[in-house]
Amino acid sequence: MGKTREQSIQMLLEKLACIFRTVASNTEFPFKQNHLNKTQAHILFFVARSKNDIAVKDLAKALKITSGAVTQYLNELVTKGLVKREEDQKDRRILKITLTESTKKHFETFKKVYFSAVCPLFADLADGEINQIAALLGKIRTDF
Repeated sequence: MGKTREQSIQMLLEKLACIFRTVASNTEFPFKQNHLNKTQAHILFFVARSKNDIAVKDLAKALKITSGAVTQYLNELVTKGLVKREEDQKDRRILKITLTESTKKHFETFKKVYFSAVCPLFADLADGEINQIAALLGKIRTDF
């Protein structure tokens, strides 16, 4: 007898959680000396992934927290010298967030270490299979 949809989703989530735990345990976080909490780390990663500076309101929306909460986290990150907060040139009411140059350098080092640690997890998959998994995961709704 086949698995129900709910059982299949549960199995998928368990496997994804296992992968994430393995990745997290095998990777050294380069900013641990800054004593960041989980949300601050998420903010750093999100800002690092954005191609340009990012507005506080957009960061709050992406992280699903209030702008006020983002501001509190950002205050600490600015104090620690990890991010910069600047007024938008066109609209001074908008604050844009970017990584400091030092933080950008740390992220480049982190990415190299991260991918060298993570790649062996996928050694048994062909490139096409990896692309297929990425495409399938991209179809999952995250906006509900």
